[in-house]
Amino acid sequence: MFNHKHVGSYIFLIFGFAIIFVGQGCSNDFRSLSSLSESEEIKQISDTEPPSMPTGLTATAISSSQINLSWMPSTDNVGVVSYSVYRNGLKITTVTGNSYSDNGLVASTSYIYAVAGHDAQENTSPLSQQVSKTTLDVLPPNIGMVPVIVAQGFMGRTTISCDDGVTWINNRSFDLEGSYLVTPPGQAPKAVRCDADGTGKGATACYTLAQNGSYTLSPVCDCGHSSGFGKGVVVANGTIYANFGWGGQGALIGSTDGKVFKEVRHESYAGYSNILYGLGKFVLYDVYDNFTSIDGINWVPAPNYPGPGARAVAFYDYGNGGRFVAAVDGNVMHVSSDGINWHSVVPPANCTQGIGQAQKIAVGNGIAVMTSWQFGTSCSSSDGGETWKISPIVSGDLLAHGMLGQTPGFANGKFLASYFDFNTGQSYRYSSVDGIKWVADKSNAFFGPNGVSMKGSLIMTNGGMYENQFLYRSTDNGITWKQIPTSNYIQGHGFTRFESGYIPANTLCK
Repeated sequence: MFNHKHVGSYIFLIFGFAIIFVGQGCSNDFRSLSSLSESEEIKQISDTEPPSMPTGLTATAISSSQINLSWMPSTDNVGVVSYSVYRNGLKITTVTGNSYSDNGLVASTSYIYAVAGHDAQENTSPLSQQVSKTTLDVLPPNIGMVPVIVAQGFMGRTTISCDDGVTWINNRSFDLEGSYLVTPPGQAPKAVRCDADGTGKGATACYTLAQNGSYTLSPVCDCGHSSGFGKGVVVANGTIYANFGWGGQGALIGSTDGKVFKEVRHESYAGYSNILYGLGKFVLYDVYDNFTSIDGINWVPAPNYPGPGARAVAFYDYGNGGRFVAAVDGNVMHVSSDGINWHSVVPPANCTQGIGQAQKIAVGNGIAVMTSWQFGTSCSSSDGGETWKISPIVSGDLLAHGMLGQTPGFANGKFLASYFDFNTGQSYRYSSVDGIKWVADKSNAFFGPNGVSMKGSLIMTNGGMYENQFLYRSTDNGITWKQIPTSNYIQGHGFTRFESGYIPANTLCK
C-alpha cells in the first residue's frame, strides 16, 4: 500500500521511508507499482544520517529565575523535527523550535546549557558547544513589595521574618486569638501547650472542632490531630495563605502583612492537607478532594481529582509549563499539568513510604525529589512526575545506626538532605544536582523542617517546642548552621514548614 500527494504540478509516491518523484500532472490516477519501469522502481531507504550539530547557542539571563536560550537550526538530509535541551548535563525538555525559556531557576546561580537536534527517525546530532549563564540577583517583582519567610506550625501558628530569617515578628496562633476552631463559644482565649514528645509531660488540655460540629476536649493536647494542625502555606500575589486542620474541621486563612489573618475558606469535614500556587492559580487539597482558585477567594472543585488528600505536594516548572504532583497513601502519585485535570501514576515500591510526617517534595532543576527516612532513599522524577526512580542516599550500616532527615530541600541549585550518625554523633549534609547521585559533607546540625529565603539563606528548626524550640540559619547551603538567638523569636508551638515570597511593604516589613 502507498499514499499519494499532489503538490503544485508534481505528483509523489510515498512508500515506507522512500519518497519517489513520478512526474508532472494534475491527475490522481496513479499507475500500479507493477506498471512502473525499472528506473521508477521504489526502493525503501532507511534514513541513518544524523542532523548537524546546532551552532550559535546563546543564553540570556532575563530575571533571577529565567534564562532564555536560542540557537541556529541544525540541517538534515530529510528534516529536523525537535531539539533536546540540557542543563548541567541533564536533559530537561524537548522543543520543536530553536529557542527555549528555562524558568524556575535560582537567583545568582550559574547554569551550563547544550542542545542536540533530532530527525524523524530519531537520529541525534552531536551536542552543541556548551554555554554558561548566571541568573540575575533577586529583585522584588514590583515596587512596594518585600521578601518574607513564613513559618507555619501547630495550633494555627504563624510568624514571619522580613530580614532573611534573622528576626521573627507577628507571632500568632488560634489559641491566643480565641479562634472558634479551638475555643468553644463563651470561653476566653487561653494559651495551650501541645504534647511535645509523646509523654504528655507539660501538656495542657485543648479543644478541637469536630466534624459533627461539637467540641472535643483532649485532656492531653494532641496538636497533630486537631483543627489547628498547620498543613500548608504559600506566599503568592502579595498574600500569605495558610491552611490548618487534620482530624477536625479546618480553615484556610489569608493575610497581606503576616499579622492580621482572615478566614478565606472553611472545611467542615476533616480539615485540609496542603496548598500550592502555580500557573497563575492556587490549588488547595482537603482530605479527599482538591480545589482551584485564581484569586484565592473563589474556589472551584477539580472535576476528576482521584483522591484521597495529598501527603506531600509540589509545583515545579517543567518544559514550557509546569507540573503539580501529589503523593498520596498507597504509594500513588497524582499528576496534573493545569491543577484541574489529574491522572495517577504508580512509582516504584516504597517510593512514598517514610514521607508522611515530612509532607514535602523538593523541586528544582526541572526535577521533583522525595526522601524516605525509613529506607534512606530518594525518589525522583525528571519527566514531569510521569516516572520515578529510587536511589540510595544512605544504606547498610549507615542506615542501621543513623537516620535520614524527613524534610528534603532545594537551594542554590542543589537538592539537600540531612543524616545523623548515632554512633559518632556527626551530622552530614547530602547534596545532589539530579536527586540521584548524592555527595556527603560534614555539617554541624541535623535538619528539621526547613525552607529557603528569597535570598538563598536556609532556615530550619530542631523540631522542638516551647523552651526546647530553636531556630537555625545557614548561608553556605546547609554546611554550617548558626543558632538564631531565642530573643529574636518566640519559642512556642512546633513548626511544620517554612515558605518564602513577597508581600506589600508595611511599617514592620520595609
